[in-house]
Amino acid sequence: MPEQELGSGVNEARDPYELMKAYTRSGKRITTADRTLDLLLDGVTVVTTVYQGRFYGLSVAWVTRVSGANHLVLAVVAHNSHTHRFIKQSGVFAMNVLGEDQTDVARHFGRQTGTDVDKFKRQDHYWETRQTGAPILLDALGYLDCGVVAAYDPPGGDHTLFVGDVLDASILRPGHPLIYRRQDYPYRVDESLIRDE
Repeated sequence: MPEQELGSGVNEARDPYELMKAYTRSGKRITTADRTLDLLLDGVTVVTTVYQGRFYGLSVAWVTRVSGANHLVLAVVAHNSHTHRFIKQSGVFAMNVLGEDQTDVARHFGRQTGTDVDKFKRQDHYWETRQTGAPILLDALGYLDCGVVAAYDPPGGDHTLFVGDVLDASILRPGHPLIYRRQDYPYRVDESLIRDE
């Protein structure tokens, strides 16, 4: 049986580092600095929000705690994501911490846009709302339900840093968190988008 080819044109049987894509979905070349930054451990979290009765969410790998005395957390969300606009407008978000058995959930929330599909209509994804009204994924390891207390757009950056005050939190089940590895999320890049920067 022939081996499946990934979006970068490399073979699954090779060294895992060769499986990393050469370009991002938008066509930006993945550099040595990008690959070195990938060595930092990042968990995969589905960040959700609600605005005017509709639900939005996306998978992110850049979240962290930012205060020891208070329960403040940081979610870093791309400007061009559909969910970004609604976090800004609603002022709330929830972090749903995925388990190591939930790569499929990460792909579901990360490989399609909310402009094309309602990500919360999948029959195998169960969710409910808590304090802020943002969706809580009931099969996640745990969640942090947050109100936005600050948002920062670094000069030259392409993501917003949303600082959230944790209003509600819970561990939903035992397990180990899903660690982000670029090669777990293969896709084909439209070659017309490829650019060197």
